[in-house]
Amino acid sequence: MATKNREIGAAGENLAARMLKECGYQIIDRNWRCRFGEIDIICRDPRSARLVFAEVKTRTTQQYGGAKRGIGREKYGRLRQLVSVWLSRHPDIGKGYGARIDLIAIDVSGGKVPVITHCRGI
Repeated sequence: MATKNREIGAAGENLAARMLKECGYQIIDRNWRCRFGEIDIICRDPRSARLVFAEVKTRTTQQYGGAKRGIGREKYGRLRQLVSVWLSRHPDIGKGYGARIDLIAIDVSGGKVPVITHCRGI
C-alpha cells in the first residue's frame, strides 16, 4: 500500500510541477528534505518574483474531505518551519522577494481527468 501511495504522490507532484511551469513559474527545487520534513516544490511566482513553497496533496477519494483538507494545523506549522530552514540555507535565493506557502490540491477520484486547484497563500 505504501508503494502505491508514493506512486500516486509522485505522479501528483509531477502534474503540479508541469502545471506551475505552464503558468510561468520557475521551479527552483523539488522534494527538498531536511531533518524536519520535506517541501514538495519550491518555485518563483512569475507575477511577483515571490518564492512559493508548494505542498502537493493528491487524493483518489473524497473519503477524508479531498485534497484541500490535507493540511491541518500541525502540518502547516511544520511547513512554516521548513520554509524558515530553507531560507536560512539559501540566503541569496530568498533575499528580498518574500515568500508564501501554497497548496496544490489534485483530485483524481472517480478515475477521471484530474482536477487541480492552486490555493495561493494558505
